[in-house]
Amino acid sequence: YASIGSGALRPPMNFAKMQEDKRVTLKDTNPILHLLGRKGDRGNITIDDKTIVISMGGGDGNGLNTFLARTAKKAHVRGERVVVVLHGLKGLLAKNYKDSLYEITPELAEKLDGLPSVASGSSRKKIDPKKDEVSINAIVEIIRTAKKVVFIGGNDHLKLTKIVADRIKQLNSEGQEIKTKIIGVSKSVDNDFRNRMLG
Repeated sequence: YASIGSGALRPPMNFAKMQEDKRVTLKDTNPILHLLGRKGDRGNITIDDKTIVISMGGGDGNGLNTFLARTAKKAHVRGERVVVVLHGLKGLLAKNYKDSLYEITPELAEKLDGLPSVASGSSRKKIDPKKDEVSINAIVEIIRTAKKVVFIGGNDHLKLTKIVADRIKQLNSEGQEIKTKIIGVSKSVDNDFRNRMLG
Protein backbone atom coordinates (compact mmCIF):
# COMPACT_ATOMS: atom_id res chain seq x y z
CA TYR A 1 0.00 0.00 0.00
CA ALA A 2 1.15 3.52 -0.69
CA SER A 3 0.33 6.98 0.59
CA ILE A 4 -0.57 9.50 -2.10
CA GLY A 5 -0.27 13.08 -0.88
CA SER A 6 -3.14 13.18 1.57
CA GLY A 7 -1.74 10.43 3.76
CA ALA A 8 -4.61 8.07 2.94
CA LEU A 9 -3.52 4.53 2.19
CA ARG A 10 -4.42 3.26 -1.26
CA PRO A 11 -3.65 -0.11 -2.86
CA PRO A 12 -0.86 -0.30 -5.46
CA MET A 13 -2.22 0.48 -8.93
CA ASN A 14 -1.21 -1.24 -12.15
CA PHE A 15 -1.86 1.74 -14.41
CA ALA A 16 -0.75 0.04 -17.62
CA LYS A 17 -3.20 -2.82 -17.01
CA MET A 18 -6.02 -0.43 -16.15
CA GLN A 19 -5.49 1.50 -19.37
CA GLU A 20 -5.67 -1.70 -21.42
CA ASP A 21 -9.23 -2.15 -20.15
CA LYS A 22 -11.36 -0.34 -22.73
CA ARG A 23 -14.05 0.30 -20.13
CA VAL A 24 -11.68 2.63 -18.30
CA THR A 25 -10.66 5.86 -20.02
CA LEU A 26 -7.21 7.43 -19.97
CA LYS A 27 -8.68 10.44 -18.18
CA ASP A 28 -9.94 8.18 -15.39
CA THR A 29 -6.64 6.39 -14.87
CA ASN A 30 -4.10 9.15 -15.50
CA PRO A 31 -2.32 9.32 -12.10
CA ILE A 32 -0.18 12.31 -13.07
CA LEU A 33 -3.32 14.40 -13.49
CA HIS A 34 -4.59 13.02 -10.19
CA LEU A 35 -1.40 13.92 -8.37
CA LEU A 36 -1.06 17.34 -9.97
CA GLY A 37 -4.57 18.34 -9.03
CA ARG A 38 -4.26 21.44 -11.20
CA LYS A 39 -6.95 20.70 -13.79
CA GLY A 40 -4.88 20.57 -16.90
CA ASP A 41 -1.97 22.76 -15.78
CA ARG A 42 1.03 20.70 -16.84
CA GLY A 43 3.61 23.15 -15.52
CA ASN A 44 6.46 24.51 -17.61
CA ILE A 45 6.72 22.07 -20.51
CA THR A 46 9.05 24.22 -22.60
CA ILE A 47 11.92 22.08 -23.91
CA ASP A 48 15.07 24.18 -23.65
CA ASP A 49 18.63 23.97 -22.35
CA LYS A 50 17.34 23.72 -18.77
CA THR A 51 15.10 20.73 -19.53
CA ILE A 52 15.65 17.04 -18.89
CA VAL A 53 13.12 15.00 -20.88
CA ILE A 54 12.33 11.49 -19.60
CA SER A 55 10.55 8.77 -21.59
CA MET A 56 9.63 5.36 -20.15
CA GLY A 57 9.47 2.15 -22.17
CA GLY A 58 8.38 -1.42 -21.46
CA GLY A 59 6.53 -2.79 -18.47
CA ASP A 60 6.07 -1.04 -15.16
CA GLY A 61 8.24 -1.92 -12.20
CA ASN A 62 9.44 -0.85 -8.78
CA GLY A 63 11.75 2.14 -8.70
CA LEU A 64 10.55 3.96 -11.80
CA ASN A 65 8.55 6.62 -9.97
CA THR A 66 11.40 7.03 -7.50
CA PHE A 67 13.89 7.50 -10.35
CA LEU A 68 11.61 10.12 -11.89
CA ALA A 69 11.06 11.89 -8.58
CA ARG A 70 14.67 12.02 -7.44
CA THR A 71 15.95 13.09 -10.85
CA ALA A 72 13.45 15.96 -10.72
CA LYS A 73 14.54 16.95 -7.20
CA LYS A 74 18.22 17.05 -8.14
CA ALA A 75 17.47 18.91 -11.36
CA HIS A 76 15.54 21.55 -9.41
CA VAL A 77 18.55 22.16 -7.15
CA ARG A 78 20.66 22.81 -10.27
CA GLY A 79 18.12 25.22 -11.71
CA GLU A 80 16.86 22.67 -14.22
CA ARG A 81 13.55 20.85 -14.53
CA VAL A 82 12.28 17.44 -15.56
CA VAL A 83 9.57 17.03 -18.17
CA VAL A 84 8.18 13.50 -18.46
CA VAL A 85 6.48 12.17 -21.59
CA LEU A 86 3.16 10.54 -20.77
CA HIS A 87 3.12 7.03 -22.28
CA GLY A 88 6.70 7.30 -23.45
CA LEU A 89 7.40 6.92 -27.15
CA LYS A 90 3.72 6.67 -27.99
CA GLY A 91 3.10 10.08 -26.43
CA LEU A 92 6.23 11.59 -27.97
CA LEU A 93 5.12 10.58 -31.47
CA ALA A 94 1.49 11.64 -31.03
CA LYS A 95 0.18 14.37 -33.31
CA ASN A 96 -0.40 16.65 -30.31
CA TYR A 97 2.68 15.49 -28.42
CA LYS A 98 2.69 18.57 -26.17
CA ASP A 99 -0.45 17.20 -24.53
CA SER A 100 1.75 14.33 -23.29
CA LEU A 101 4.34 16.52 -21.57
CA TYR A 102 4.29 17.13 -17.81
CA GLU A 103 6.72 19.00 -15.62
CA ILE A 104 7.70 17.07 -12.51
CA THR A 105 7.79 19.86 -9.96
CA PRO A 106 9.41 19.35 -6.53
CA GLU A 107 5.91 19.10 -5.02
CA LEU A 108 4.87 16.40 -7.48
CA ALA A 109 8.20 14.63 -7.02
CA GLU A 110 7.52 14.33 -3.28
CA LYS A 111 4.23 12.58 -4.03
CA LEU A 112 5.73 10.26 -6.64
CA ASP A 113 8.78 9.21 -4.61
CA GLY A 114 8.33 5.62 -3.51
CA LEU A 115 5.08 4.95 -5.35
CA PRO A 116 4.81 1.58 -7.12
CA SER A 117 4.26 1.10 -10.85
CA VAL A 118 5.00 3.95 -13.30
CA ALA A 119 2.77 6.99 -12.89
CA SER A 120 3.69 8.56 -16.23
CA GLY A 121 2.67 5.50 -18.18
CA SER A 122 4.94 3.65 -20.58
CA SER A 123 5.04 2.36 -24.16
CA ARG A 124 6.08 -0.80 -25.95
CA LYS A 125 6.28 0.92 -29.31
CA LYS A 126 9.35 -0.05 -31.31
CA ILE A 127 11.32 1.94 -33.88
CA ASP A 128 12.89 0.28 -36.92
CA PRO A 129 15.69 2.56 -38.17
CA LYS A 130 15.32 1.11 -41.68
CA LYS A 131 11.60 1.84 -41.91
CA ASP A 132 10.84 4.64 -39.47
CA GLU A 133 12.91 7.56 -40.72
CA VAL A 134 9.96 9.89 -40.22
CA SER A 135 9.56 8.88 -36.57
CA ILE A 136 13.29 9.19 -35.85
CA ASN A 137 13.41 12.66 -37.40
CA ALA A 138 10.28 13.67 -35.46
CA ILE A 139 11.84 12.61 -32.15
CA VAL A 140 15.06 14.50 -32.85
CA GLU A 141 13.14 17.62 -33.87
CA ILE A 142 11.18 17.61 -30.61
CA ILE A 143 14.12 17.01 -28.25
CA ARG A 144 16.91 18.85 -30.06
CA THR A 145 16.72 21.88 -27.73
CA ALA A 146 16.71 19.85 -24.49
CA LYS A 147 19.71 19.66 -22.17
CA LYS A 148 19.33 15.90 -21.75
CA VAL A 149 16.94 13.18 -22.84
CA VAL A 150 16.67 9.99 -20.82
CA PHE A 151 15.17 6.86 -22.35
CA ILE A 152 14.39 4.20 -19.73
CA GLY A 153 13.59 0.65 -20.77
CA GLY A 154 14.79 -2.75 -21.90
CA ASN A 155 16.54 -3.73 -25.10
CA ASP A 156 14.11 -2.02 -27.47
CA HIS A 157 14.18 1.33 -25.69
CA LEU A 158 17.96 1.18 -25.34
CA LYS A 159 18.26 0.50 -29.06
CA LEU A 160 16.17 3.64 -29.55
CA THR A 161 18.68 5.54 -27.40
CA LYS A 162 21.47 4.62 -29.80
CA ILE A 163 19.36 5.35 -32.89
CA VAL A 164 18.56 8.87 -31.67
CA ALA A 165 22.14 9.52 -30.51
CA ASP A 166 23.50 8.36 -33.87
CA ARG A 167 21.09 10.58 -35.77
CA ILE A 168 22.12 13.63 -33.72
CA LYS A 169 25.78 12.78 -34.31
CA GLN A 170 25.08 12.57 -38.05
CA LEU A 171 23.26 15.93 -38.09
CA ASN A 172 26.09 17.57 -36.16
CA SER A 173 28.60 16.22 -38.67
CA GLU A 174 26.54 17.93 -41.36
CA GLY A 175 26.92 21.31 -39.67
CA GLN A 176 24.05 21.43 -37.17
CA GLU A 177 24.69 22.21 -33.50
CA ILE A 178 22.57 19.91 -31.36
CA LYS A 179 23.99 19.84 -27.84
CA THR A 180 21.39 17.51 -26.34
CA LYS A 181 22.86 14.60 -24.38
CA ILE A 182 21.08 11.28 -24.97
CA ILE A 183 21.11 8.86 -22.03
CA GLY A 184 19.88 5.28 -21.86
CA VAL A 185 18.89 3.76 -18.52
CA SER A 186 18.40 -0.01 -18.51
CA LYS A 187 15.62 -1.60 -16.50
CA SER A 188 13.96 -4.97 -16.43
CA VAL A 189 10.77 -6.40 -15.01
CA ASP A 190 11.87 -9.95 -15.93
CA ASN A 191 15.10 -10.13 -13.89
CA ASP A 192 16.98 -10.85 -17.12
CA PHE A 193 20.03 -8.66 -16.55
CA ARG A 194 22.27 -11.72 -16.85
CA ASN A 195 21.28 -11.77 -20.51
CA ARG A 196 22.84 -9.35 -22.96
CA MET A 197 21.43 -5.84 -22.68
CA LEU A 198 21.84 -3.60 -25.69
CA GLY A 199 22.52 0.08 -25.24
